[in-house]
This record gives sequence, C-alpha cells and structure tokens, in this order.
Amino acid sequence: MDSRAAVEKETIKTCEQGGRNAPCKVEAWVRNGCIAVAQGKVGSKWKSFFGTEASPGLAELSALRKCRASGLPQCEITTPEGCSLPRY
Repeated sequence: MDSRAAVEKETIKTCEQGGRNAPCKVEAWVRNGCIAVAQGKVGSKWKSFFGTEASPGLAELSALRKCRASGLPQCEITTPEGCSLPRY
C-alpha cells in the first residue's frame, strides 16, 4: 500500500473481521524491511516480541531471540515473517 495510514486501517479491519479479536491496534510496523512476531507466556498472558530486519529470512530469528532473552519459556513464532521491500 502507498501509506502507513492505509496499511494500519486495512490491518485493523482484517484483525477485527468476525469480531473475535476486537479491539485491535497496530503495535509495530516496518518499511523497507521484514517483521515477525514471537510470543512467550507470562502466567496466563502472552507477551509479544517483534523482530525487524532489513533482509528477508532474519526477522523470525530476531523475534525468537528477544523472547528468549527476556527469560520466558515456550517462545514461539505467532506471526511468520512478512516483508515490505522497496519496489524498483
């Protein structure tokens, strides 16, 4: 998409589709790079860690490293890597 605002609007719309996730909010974004999300459990709640990298293939590893570095057990990727790379 051509603007951050357009992406955020579409992301929230997709997240809230069907109502089970509402209300949704954008917590991280990337431009000209890649992002992935890992989560680890804290008591009965999940904590999210975002991995952002400039090159494809590294964001999931970055997210998992951040989760594990926090000392949380059972870290796992919950949102696979997605990339927003420049168009040429």
